[in-house]
Parts: sequence; structure tokens; C-alpha cells
Amino acid sequence: MNRLKVHYWLLIFLLILVTCTKTNKVTEVIDGDTFRTQNGETIRLLGINTPEIGNPGADIAKDFLLLLILNKSVRLEKDITDKDDYGRLLRYVYVNGNFINAELARMGYAETRFYAPDTLYRKELEGLEKIAVRNRTGLWSFSVFQTPDTSDIFVHPVPEK
Repeated sequence: MNRLKVHYWLLIFLLILVTCTKTNKVTEVIDGDTFRTQNGETIRLLGINTPEIGNPGADIAKDFLLLLILNKSVRLEKDITDKDDYGRLLRYVYVNGNFINAELARMGYAETRFYAPDTLYRKELEGLEKIAVRNRTGLWSFSVFQTPDTSDIFVHPVPEK
């Protein structure tokens, strides 16, 4: 009988947990590294940077992110900092277990960009960026994009407030 009670309460707990899980369905892609979810939150992908709208490569990076996440449910992972100065949530993003930030770097649609203390996946993302640059993948295939220096210049200290 005790075992039955344990299973019953475990089932109840799991049902509560499932109903409390937040669904983050992507409804809009703003640019190659920023999007909105159905609840109105704006998310900025951590560890990468894509060209700003109006600059060369911006549309290509945005279109790639659209293919990866639009109308899909995403899982968001926080590093240290919750939001940037614009109120956007700073997150690592996953769709069906695929690490989207890494996919943008791997396919050459983003350069790595880190601001301390948010450096959780620095080595992984920089490694993927180096391969994309070496293979002239994505934006790195166009002469307008310069090969990045992936030294410590990409780890920027957090400005004092």
C-alpha cells in the first residue's frame, strides 16, 4: 500500500510539474540574434553577435534564425546576467535539444561575442566559429566579412554602473 501511495504522489507531482513548465513558442524573429516569444518576451542570444539590420549579412543571418526557431517551442538557459540594458532576456536557446547559439556560430552566421561574466559556452562557441572561418562558411564566405580575432578581445568586462 505504501508503494502505491508513493507512485500516486509521484504521478501528481509530475502532472503539476508538466503544467507549470513554461512554453516559449517563438512568434517573431527580429534579427539574427534576437526574437520574441508568444508571451511578449524579447530574447537576445548569448555568446554570439550577428550583423545589425541594414548591414551586409543581416538578412541572411535573420533568415537562418527564422528557419531554426520561428513557430517552434524553445528552451531557454540563463547564464549569470538576466537582462541587458534594453530589457531583453539574455539566454542560450535550444530547439528539440539543438543548441541554436552554437548552430549560428557553426554555420558561420554569427561571430562570437562574450561579455563577462556570461561566458559559460565560450570555448565551445569560439571553437565552432574558428571552424566556420577556416572553412569560409556562411557569412565568412563573403569578402566583406573580415576574419575575427578570437583572442580575449571578445570577453568584455561588464561596465561599472
